[in-house]
Amino acid sequence: MQKRLLQTVALALFLTTASGAYALDVSYHFEARVLKAKSGCEMELLRRKKTEHVTIYGIKCSDKDGIKNRALAMAAALEGTSVNVQVRDMQRDGVKAVTLTTQDGADIGNRLLRAGYATALEHNDENSPFLKLEDTARREKKGVWAPKPEAAKAPAKKSPSLGDRLLNAAAAVGEKIRSFFSGFTAKTTKEK
Repeated sequence: MQKRLLQTVALALFLTTASGAYALDVSYHFEARVLKAKSGCEMELLRRKKTEHVTIYGIKCSDKDGIKNRALAMAAALEGTSVNVQVRDMQRDGVKAVTLTTQDGADIGNRLLRAGYATALEHNDENSPFLKLEDTARREKKGVWAPKPEAAKAPAKKSPSLGDRLLNAAAAVGEKIRSFFSGFTAKTTKEK
């Protein structure tokens, strides 16, 4: 009986690793310290004296410069703090797709979605909590859904009043008269 149980377990482990489905390793929790925010959705964590590159599961941060910088600032505020990490998926390049929560229980991905700095990746599941948060940000016109600010208009030049135009014209005429007479007096002094 024990031999058969060991064979079954060995076969199950072999099939799991041979198929590439690492079901035993995919969902687990640990605590880590945020070393560096690479973008709003990508971070380097320190765990057991090793750095791990992670991305936040289920969302994509905006590539628009202003929004991208705000998302990075939000993530950078976590640098040096401890976070709870739940590994949700493993990407081909070895990067873990994770859910990050702060010590007070705030979900970082949800914060980014609520602020409009990220979009949900699960557009085919209408019950997705990510989509609900994205829709809320869209309705409230936050982040990427905020209306574009109108281009700042240069202040209109104030047209000069009639009196100013007359004074300018008189000054121009006076300058011409002065230059005419200065040229005339210079010629008459040379003739003498």
